[in-house]
Amino acid sequence: MRILIAAFATSLAFGQTTKVFQLTQNQSHQDVQEIATVVHGIAGIDQLSVDKDARILTANAPEANIGMAIWLVQQLDIPVKGQYSGVHEYRSPADPDSIARLFYLRNTPGPRELQEIVTAMRSNFDMQRIFVYNPLHVIAVRGHQGQITLGAWLVDQLDQPEGTPAPEPHELQVSGDKLVAHVFELTNAQTPVQLQEITTLIRSTADVMRMFVIIDRRAVAMRAEPERVALAAWLIKQLDLPAPPADSTPRAYTFAGDEHVDDVQDQVRVFYLPQAQSDEDRAKIAAAVRSNTRIRRLFVYNSIGALALRGNAEDVATAEKSIKQSQEAMARAQQAPR
Repeated sequence: MRILIAAFATSLAFGQTTKVFQLTQNQSHQDVQEIATVVHGIAGIDQLSVDKDARILTANAPEANIGMAIWLVQQLDIPVKGQYSGVHEYRSPADPDSIARLFYLRNTPGPRELQEIVTAMRSNFDMQRIFVYNPLHVIAVRGHQGQITLGAWLVDQLDQPEGTPAPEPHELQVSGDKLVAHVFELTNAQTPVQLQEITTLIRSTADVMRMFVIIDRRAVAMRAEPERVALAAWLIKQLDLPAPPADSTPRAYTFAGDEHVDDVQDQVRVFYLPQAQSDEDRAKIAAAVRSNTRIRRLFVYNSIGALALRGNAEDVATAEKSIKQSQEAMARAQQAPR
């Protein structure tokens, strides 16, 4: 690996340093632009010009920013088939609490899969500075120690060979943070539609805002208060099944996370609907419950014919009666002579 520094000048009047980088790996125009985007965003180089044909970056910034830019180019201007072991991290002397870190992903096959992990990292961990260099399958981030720790854990969870379970632990809470990060790997939800249905159901039932799907891993990454993570785990246990259970008794859960609100909607139920033989039948049952109660957190998981809802004790009891009546009516209709 070699970086050619074509020019190096310092303007004492403004405390700015100008540095010109000649990239050496025959990068495409797109590659050059991606490296420039990483350098601009991670190192904070506001004045950065790019000559894509010559593969030259010219940076003008304070010396501390230039130091980080040098490190970044050293990490990215390398052969695609190179070895990327070890921790790739940089702390600027001018801002030691802000850490730059590069993650080289070995088992994430393409841009879409890489972007899914980036989206989960950005949204779950509030990472504002996060960028991708696709040729090396690199995710570049900059943040405080807690964010870097969470990001490294999530990459380790998700960048695994196909068929290899994520390593323990599947949950992480950094010091001083009231939120818990968790990765659930689903067993029976196979398709993007099934994964999105389960995610939407859990996000709304448990009031989880930070929750994202990684389709190829059939995984759900989330970050929330411990009690919401516990509810999400319970819902996944009830829903991520190969078929409805033989015992169709409703599953019950009492959520302990919202005692402070006036209308405590702490009762969660999952109903299995053996008499509802189509998506249309299940939609009719859901509509009947909405009509007879004030429950709005109500979702159908069509893959196994299940309905999940959350409300207060009175509304949930009414919903249970409504569901029982709807299923009995469907059973009678199925048995009637044709």
